[in-house]
Amino acid sequence: MEEIRAVMVFEYRRYMRARVFWSRLLANTAIGSIGALAFYVGNEYLPDALMMSLLLLAILGGLGALILFQVMSLGDALFDDAVEGRALPDLWLTGMSPLSLILGRWLFAGFYALFSLVAFAPALWLGARAGGVSLMMLMGTLLLFWLSVMRLLPELFLVKIQGRRAQLLGWTDSEVVGEGTAGLSLAFMLAVFYFWQAVFGGIGLPPAMPVLLFSPPLVIFEAHRAVSLGGLTLPMGWLGGAFLLGFALLGLLAALRAADARLLWARFWQPLLGSVLLLTLWGISLYAYAAERVQTPLQAQATALGSLWLGWTLYGFFQNELAFFTLWRGEPVQSAARPTGRAALWLTTLWMSMGVLAPMIVFAASGVQLEPARWGMILLALAGWCAFASSLVFSRHPLQNDAFHRYAIPVMRHTAIATGLLGELVWGVLAAQWVVAIIPFPWLVSVVHTLLYLAPSYWVFLPDAPLWVYGVYALYNAALALVMFYRRVMLGISIR
Repeated sequence: MEEIRAVMVFEYRRYMRARVFWSRLLANTAIGSIGALAFYVGNEYLPDALMMSLLLLAILGGLGALILFQVMSLGDALFDDAVEGRALPDLWLTGMSPLSLILGRWLFAGFYALFSLVAFAPALWLGARAGGVSLMMLMGTLLLFWLSVMRLLPELFLVKIQGRRAQLLGWTDSEVVGEGTAGLSLAFMLAVFYFWQAVFGGIGLPPAMPVLLFSPPLVIFEAHRAVSLGGLTLPMGWLGGAFLLGFALLGLLAALRAADARLLWARFWQPLLGSVLLLTLWGISLYAYAAERVQTPLQAQATALGSLWLGWTLYGFFQNELAFFTLWRGEPVQSAARPTGRAALWLTTLWMSMGVLAPMIVFAASGVQLEPARWGMILLALAGWCAFASSLVFSRHPLQNDAFHRYAIPVMRHTAIATGLLGELVWGVLAAQWVVAIIPFPWLVSVVHTLLYLAPSYWVFLPDAPLWVYGVYALYNAALALVMFYRRVMLGISIR
């Protein structure tokens, strides 16, 4: 506790004792208060005007984004150990434990974020008075926004720690690949999905799903809602706050392990607990969506297939927290010859679990049952896709007793492969479909649609395809997996 307090005091003197912090805080508070006062006065005279709703969205969204990027810039700078170009004593070279350094800086960032929320308070208070919202609901919204921002910081910490270790071990910065933008990318994609359905989709707000709280700008609009789970109704604040805190702690654990902390128990329990937490977040979000949007068998099939796409996306963004590339509990460090082989096993287990659970969750939420034969063929296609993904993740590395080959290479491969699978084969297909919808040339549309059938993941976007199509994709992905395995085996033989 003494070391954590010393770290917090040190960071306070670096970032909050300066006059620039307090002047910026007052400026943000003044801007937010003026905007909120304009909304309050306008709402008194024109309570039903569309302009007032747009003004409220602009005020809350703008202030939320401003505070978010201020805190994220702080998290990006916390491990630089330099202020205004002047080098400071490196805390990593002191006798402090990695836990004290990481937890102290994370808690200081939370203290910094709470002060930054002062700029948010007047706007929320005036908006709450105009809308008749209680003070307790306002405090819960601020707490959820704070948790959503704090959940993003461990990913930036992980990037900085990898860069620091690269410098200490003599590696170049280009050899260290981090996921510092993963959390922001997920927040942006969720915000696009939310506002597209709310403004352009013509179907109103999306259902109350806990996954939406992982985008800080959406917390302001979603904190007051409730999630209906059968006969049980849970406030979004309680449920979403538990998920945000869980993934924040997992991220801190991943950062601590990247700092070379010898946590043997985490080698087994971190992937297991992370997988359970991810499956729970995915399952509850799917249940909430299916309960409100599924009424026909075709909608049930489309929702179940779309849930696989959502699950793969969450895996890609939380891969550092899941830590599939780590060793098993009790295994000697010197025996880590093929950690990516274990990643392939964890990955297959996670994705196949989603495939088995998806129709059960949709049926429990909506009462619409999926055709067993169709979903059996979909599971076959999913098995082929998992084999293809595993063939990319798996590799044969010669046993070398250094941290770069034992840890950094598997992490970089896992990150690059997950980003490629999701960015090109899943989200790339969705982007191509959107582009095709606005192309005015019919012949080009047919060409793009034909090329999309060659994507190994395209079966996810075909809820009403004939059953044999899923079998063809299963064979197609299995053939690609065999080719990749053969290439890696032959490459390993040539290296020896």
